[in-house]
Amino acid sequence: MFAWKRWGAVSDGLLLLGVLVVAAFLRLSRLDEVPPGLHFDEAAYGVLALDVLRGDRPIFFSAYASREPLFVYLVALSISLVGQTPLAIRLVAALAGVLAVATTYWAGRLLLGRAVGLLGAGAMAVSFWPVLTTRLGYRANLVPLFVALVVALLWRAGQRNRFLDWAVAGGVLGLSLYTYLSARTIPILVAVFLLGQLLFDRDWVRRRWRGIGLYGLVAVLVATPLALHFAYHPDDFVERMRQAAVVSVGSNGADGRGTVLDHTLRTLGMFAIRGDEDPKYNLPGQPVFDPLPAALFVLGLAVAVRRGRSSAERLVLLWLLVMLLPGALSVDSPHFLRTLGAAPAAHLLLALGLATVLRWVSRGAPPALARRAGWLGGAAAVVVLTALGLQTADRYFRVWGASVDTFVVQMGDVAAAARVLDELPGDGAIYVATTYAPHPTVAYVGSRRYGAVRWFDPTKTFVLPPPGTPAYYVVPSTPAPVAAEPYLASLPVVREGRRPDGSASYRVYALPADARPRLLSTDRWARVAGVLQLRGGDIPTRVTAGQDLVVRTAWQVLERSVGEVRLSMRLVDEQGEVWAQVDEGGLGTEAWEGVPCWRWSIASEFQ
Repeated sequence: MFAWKRWGAVSDGLLLLGVLVVAAFLRLSRLDEVPPGLHFDEAAYGVLALDVLRGDRPIFFSAYASREPLFVYLVALSISLVGQTPLAIRLVAALAGVLAVATTYWAGRLLLGRAVGLLGAGAMAVSFWPVLTTRLGYRANLVPLFVALVVALLWRAGQRNRFLDWAVAGGVLGLSLYTYLSARTIPILVAVFLLGQLLFDRDWVRRRWRGIGLYGLVAVLVATPLALHFAYHPDDFVERMRQAAVVSVGSNGADGRGTVLDHTLRTLGMFAIRGDEDPKYNLPGQPVFDPLPAALFVLGLAVAVRRGRSSAERLVLLWLLVMLLPGALSVDSPHFLRTLGAAPAAHLLLALGLATVLRWVSRGAPPALARRAGWLGGAAAVVVLTALGLQTADRYFRVWGASVDTFVVQMGDVAAAARVLDELPGDGAIYVATTYAPHPTVAYVGSRRYGAVRWFDPTKTFVLPPPGTPAYYVVPSTPAPVAAEPYLASLPVVREGRRPDGSASYRVYALPADARPRLLSTDRWARVAGVLQLRGGDIPTRVTAGQDLVVRTAWQVLERSVGEVRLSMRLVDEQGEVWAQVDEGGLGTEAWEGVPCWRWSIASEFQ
């Protein structure tokens, strides 16, 4: 590597400190403002953390599609320190991102040398991918920190071959399984590396087999509480994998092997061709690296492959490939969150490419410049990383953070609506429009009035309070209240929020106690099991092929104590043949009158 010693008295520690300051600035600056809103999944961590603060101590959280516990407990600690705010959730992820930069340096220095370690940490500090994701409150942000720590500790234990080092390394490996679903591939990374050592360097394994045994034993002991939970609750182990696995998608009709291959190619292409399309995690389609960093990454990859018989380079390559598996084997590839564990390895390979170029330049420099090649190389590296950092700041704060699409996808509409709950008068019922109830964003942000909230899905229904009761309808603009809109339009708007572009983010409609929108009327009344009474219906008399058939019915709840009711609507012809059916659940039986709405797309062959 080029002569870092020529930097004079500046130590690696001071250089690393500077990198960490930059990393902290990009991850913590305006964290209470950007990103806007609070996404459903982020808020779920906050809700679970509040349960922890109330005394719950689970080893695994089954709610909200299953969640590993470590991040939730850290969020609980953060809430106890800074309060029940979105910042408390995102602060844990941001600080984990800063620490991941430090562990990237440590792993890089141990495996590839101090120059690559510093450059890799610098690249991690300023790269758009890790900066954006670590400003979001997701448990996946613990994975880069832990996988880099696992790699560094494993390598150090192998170099020093002390029982204490092996035990500490094994403990961190076991603890990593408490972070996120993709961390389950970390033991695979370790196992494949050790198998490679057995194949290519048996003497290395023979001299360390006792330490390796201790390493595995400690890892198993640390992971045992979680493993016992999965043994008694196997659905918790497979639930999220079942939802996200691309193999299960392929088995429903498509060739599963072809699907996996396609997603693998997409995942590999995310570095230089096309990145994550989800605006929640990326500027849609933007690859991880722009052309110049991508060229350096490819060069570093080529250098590592050429040196593949070296244990260090082989470990870095395995790190990259194994931690990409969660993205290649899941839907929505490429997926920047599920592949986040590969970020440190990818940026170390970029650093390896940059260091290789600087070494080439140093060797080919004229004699007059050769003595200053180290200084010039270091300055060039600083210029490159500074340019990347400025570009990342511009793309994040000016483009992504200020975008209306970002506001919507981060559920800024819902969060803004939730904040208004405490400001509403206390004399009426409060109805919050949402497609998911109870919504964790409202639960976490809504504060004191959350317990009084009643829910309805504005895309399917509209509800009324008991006669003589005033009501307030808090309606975020996303999703569009297509079923409720005809009834809300007759009510006055008493509060309204705005998105960054000036359009409405939410509206609060008021229903006075002596007012009542006219629902549907019919001569046909019916009761359902003494729980619901049909009050009216709007049923089209003609159906045209290729158009939507919309059916509205008005119901009144007679019995409040039965919880939720599932209604089924069927389209039947004169011969009794069922042409279409829609089942709707989750209709609460609090005292209301409601207008569920069914919608079918009629097939062209319909007569």
